[in-house]
This record gives sequence, C-alpha cells and structure tokens, in this order.
Amino acid sequence: MSATLLQVSRLSIRSDIRQRQPVTEVSFSVQRGEAFTLVGETGSGKTLVAQAVCGNLSDELTADGEITFRGSDLIRLSRRERRRLYGRELFLLPQEPDSALDPVMRVKNQVAEVFRHVRGCAARDLDSMLAPLFSGLELSLSNTGKLYPYQLSGGMKQRILLAIGLAVPAGFIVVDEPTKGLDEVAKKSAVRRLSNLLDRGKTLLCITHDLKVARELGGHMAVMYGGCIVESGSVNQVLNSPRHPYTRGLIGAAPENGMIPIDEEILAAMKQPEKMTEYCIRGEGLSKSFREKRRNKHRMLYRDLSIAIRPGEIVGLFGPSGCGKSTLGDILLGLQTPDSGTVFWNGVNISQAGRKKRKELRPLFQKIHQEPGSSFPPHQRVAEALHDIVQLRQPASDHDACRQKVTSTIQELHLKEKLLDRYPDQLSGGEIQRFSLARVLLNNPVFLVADEPTSRLDYSVQAQIIRLLMQLAEKKNMAVLLISHNRALLQVACERIVLLDHKHPKFNGHH
Repeated sequence: MSATLLQVSRLSIRSDIRQRQPVTEVSFSVQRGEAFTLVGETGSGKTLVAQAVCGNLSDELTADGEITFRGSDLIRLSRRERRRLYGRELFLLPQEPDSALDPVMRVKNQVAEVFRHVRGCAARDLDSMLAPLFSGLELSLSNTGKLYPYQLSGGMKQRILLAIGLAVPAGFIVVDEPTKGLDEVAKKSAVRRLSNLLDRGKTLLCITHDLKVARELGGHMAVMYGGCIVESGSVNQVLNSPRHPYTRGLIGAAPENGMIPIDEEILAAMKQPEKMTEYCIRGEGLSKSFREKRRNKHRMLYRDLSIAIRPGEIVGLFGPSGCGKSTLGDILLGLQTPDSGTVFWNGVNISQAGRKKRKELRPLFQKIHQEPGSSFPPHQRVAEALHDIVQLRQPASDHDACRQKVTSTIQELHLKEKLLDRYPDQLSGGEIQRFSLARVLLNNPVFLVADEPTSRLDYSVQAQIIRLLMQLAEKKNMAVLLISHNRALLQVACERIVLLDHKHPKFNGHH
C-alpha cells in the first residue's frame, strides 16, 4: 500500500466571473497517518485548495490539474461519485461551525446522525457510543447534547464538529482554521484533540495562519503566498531553517517573535495572482433615445456606441449634463434597456441571459449613486443596514460573523467602528460616501458604476475617495466606470476616458 494518500499536482483555480486565477500550479503530497499543514496569510489561497480537495468550490471557480486520492482524480469525479467519499473516506472540518451545524437540531442528534446513516448503527446503541465520545471532549451528553448550536460557545461548537470528525470512519480529514477565534487555552485544547486524531491513525490536511499549530502537529508543511507555494518541507526544516525570505518574514511577524512587519520589498518581489486580460463588461452598438413630450419627438442620446472595461481598470465617462452618462451606466448594469445594441459580461449576452443567470449577476454588478445617503434607510443605524447585506449574501452568518465582516470592510476604507452605531444623517459627506462604498464591497462586485461619487464633497475628501476607489479597483480586480463632469478628476483616476456628447461619443486616452 502506497504511503502517499493524497497527491496534488499543478493545481490551479480560476474565476471566469472575476477574470482572476487565485491559485497557480500548487503541488504537494500528504503521507498516510501524518499531518500536512498549509500556512499563509489571509487571501493566500490555502482555503481554496482545501475546498478543491473536498469538491466544495463555488460555482464561479474552476479547478485544473490533478488531485489524486486513493488512485482517483477528485477533480474529474462526478458530484455523485464524490458524495460517496464524504464521511466514509474524506471529511471536512470547516472554518465556521455555524455554517456546518444545523441551527434547529440538538447537537446530540447531529453527532448521532453519523452513527445512524454512515456507520449504520441501531438507535438503541447510540447513547453508549455517544457518551464516551462526548466525555473525551469534555462535553456532557446529558446537558450539552440537548442544546442547540446557538446556545454553545465558539469553543464548544468546535468540539461538536470534532466529535463528528471522530465519529466518521473517514481516514482523511481536512481541517480549516481549527483555532480561529479561540483563546489560548481553547487553542491548545483544539490542537491536542487534532493530535489525538493522528494517534487514532487519521491523516490530516490542516489549513491555518497560526505557525504554532503547524509546529504542534508536526509532519510536513507548505507556505503559500499569492496563490503559490513559496516553500515546503518538514515542519522542523521550514520553521527552524526557513529558506525563502517570505517564510522568514512570516515567522518574524508572529506575536511570539515580536510581530515584526514583513519587509515591503519582499512583498513587492513576490509573485501576485495572475489577472486575466479579457474584458469584464462590454457594450456593442448601443443606441438610446427618449421622448420629449413638449416637442412630441425623440431625442437621440447616442447611436452605435461601444465601450469595454477590463477587470481592475477604471474607465471615465465625461460629458455635459443631460448627455446620457447615468443612462449608459444603467444600461451596462442591466437597469435600463438600450434601443439597440448588446451588453456582454465575460462573453455572455446579458439581455438574453435566463432568470438564473441574471440572479447570479445581480450582486456582482453594483452602483454608487450621486446621493450616497439614498443607499441607506434613514431610520436604521448604518450597522444594521450593512449587516442585512452580509446576511443576504451569506445566510448562515451569525451576528458576530456579520459584525466581523462589516468591521474588516470599513477598516479598509479608514472608517472608525464607532460610526456604525450612527444614523445616516449623523455622518459627514465623506463618511456616508465611504459607507456607501463599503455597502458595495460587501457584495464582492466584479463591476461598479460610480456615478458622480465626489460631486458634493470638498477637494480634500474628493481626493480621499478617488484614491480609495483606485486602490480598491486594483486590489479587488474590479472593473469601474467612473462618471463625472470633472475632466481633471477623470484624468487623474482613469486609464481611459469616454467623451460622451450627442453626436460623437468616443474613447480618449489621457496620457
């Protein structure tokens, strides 16, 4: 029997929706009966690798390469064939317990399901199997077992998931951020229980940002940055004698080593995730007119206009008031219909797309309005409005997870957390505009129309908002159409400018 249980060869993961490749040619192997740990900072691609192994990638992502498990390539298995492996040969302990546990089922019954439906045990034998399992995790079957997930602490929910992991017959377990959000005592306890899984003959693929977890589990590890593995080897070799500058920087940034920031020159030299160069949004042969009631005739805004924007690019739209700038933005968003012409998104004709495709695209296409306050209900605190968006996109998120998501987003925009408890009319113009940008970012868009986002702001705040928009377009690989009547502003922010008038709309480069 081969000692290699899992072999990942040249795994790449791409997003056709976002025209990006977040994971590039990752290769590693996991030996039977040991731990293999993937470490790296947030956004390095390590969780995507785990999802590819488990077959849980979102529909917008595609995996290429090979993931060989017990002689079968998991990438090429059908959904039905992969389901036969779940629980029996392969099991995932996810990063968020709240998304994995059934909120309306007592936790005892959730663990019992494994014995009933995977192991085929009789109902009368369940308590005798559950009792030692719960007690071994310092949980009471008679007390804790009767509770619902919302009645448990984060650490207790982690232990319930671990109980399920111990109950399944699967010999290979993928563990995603097992110590996330736990205090130091709970972290040590979680790592000790993962070590117990190894003692029972299980094999672990552990995803974490915590180097201490990798050290405690032992075995082998790999360090990821920007979707690539930059260093791999035994845990002792990588952590005690790191070869790559980034690995040395990551070790130095750990709290126990003084939290020394990684040198910017090292990060600048690192390979970044590849961006694909196709157009994200494209309008071809667009014409639009409207009827002037007083004159009883149609006024042509533009005829046979074509426009295209790449991911990560900001294109400016300039012209006098009433020339149809906002209307063109709405046409590209699918909010208005052109008289003639077609709008394509990644080669898909949006006007001919079915209801399912339109529903999929809706959150990916966003708009910042001229009046940012109109994006928020006036009688609702800003925090509640932003939490509602997170809940809409991620229904399984609890209140703490929503707050964490919102807080991390507004911190990107240099907003203070205390502002979340205010009403929209209690915020300054710059603050409400940045909150409207946060509202957009929570939807994780691929295309943004920013309609006169700074027209009502003073010069200093204008500069802040435009710089933020430029940084976010590059960082999020987001296509942006920036509408403004201020040509000087567009020349600073945009790579190209569309001059829009009633007769001769055209592209102009400003360099």
